[in-house]
Amino acid sequence: MKIDTPEFNAAIDDIEHRHAGAGPDIAFLTLSTCLGNDSNCGWTGWLLEAAFDSNLKSDLYPIGCKPVPSVNNQICPSCKGTLFRTGLTRQLTLAAGQPDA
Repeated sequence: MKIDTPEFNAAIDDIEHRHAGAGPDIAFLTLSTCLGNDSNCGWTGWLLEAAFDSNLKSDLYPIGCKPVPSVNNQICPSCKGTLFRTGLTRQLTLAAGQPDA
């Protein structure tokens, strides 16, 4: 399917409609950097560790809810090298009633 065709746009609209009422409202981000060998570029930024939906309850996870599919590869967006996760992690929580962007 080609991007920006009527079929593509309809598929995107369908995906958005099916997922609009669900999805992550909790995310963990870790400050990461591309350091460690001579070929690394030095990029530094926030890496997604995990995303959770608080409506999907589970006792298997410390925060009491299930993770949702998300991309959390440790790959530098600049040079494709392996990122090093620092010890600085932040939990972000969607405020009640906050609209989607």
